[in-house]
Amino acid sequence: MATDLSPRSSESHAPPPHEGAPRSASSTPLRVAWPHVVLGVLGMAAGAFAVYEHALVMAGKSTGCGVSETISCDQVLGSSYGAVFGIPLGVYGMLFWAIVLLLSVSSATTAPRSAAWQRLAVASVGLASSLVLACLSLFVIGKFCPVCATTHVLSGINFLVAAWSVWKMRRLV
Repeated sequence: MATDLSPRSSESHAPPPHEGAPRSASSTPLRVAWPHVVLGVLGMAAGAFAVYEHALVMAGKSTGCGVSETISCDQVLGSSYGAVFGIPLGVYGMLFWAIVLLLSVSSATTAPRSAAWQRLAVASVGLASSLVLACLSLFVIGKFCPVCATTHVLSGINFLVAAWSVWKMRRLV
């Protein structure tokens, strides 16, 4: 007896793909908040640059950011406020932006409203920290640091984007 081994016969008896199979974690769709991804990457870069400049200042070198008596990254980053527990503030900034990046991606099982509120909570902490650091720089140290100001502006934009997302979610109810 001859057996038919043509593709038609095997297709007709094969179960449909993935029928009854549990979905793997890799097949779960993700939601990405792209503005926060962009801000997170830019913030990580700014934080890394601040760490680099802090290392230059601590080594007794100039960052080249000392444009004038009032605009000086060297004096801000080299001040007693430039590090906490011996760790440059840029490292804390990079950690903050890493959290922003992590929260910019959520699974389809996470409620969009919950993800938006989480991003707003983190953005609020970032904005508050930036305001405190900007006041220390301008009013206590009396200097303006363009690198620091870049991170403060990014933090403000991050907050506004997160607040806008939550506001849009509330309007949809």
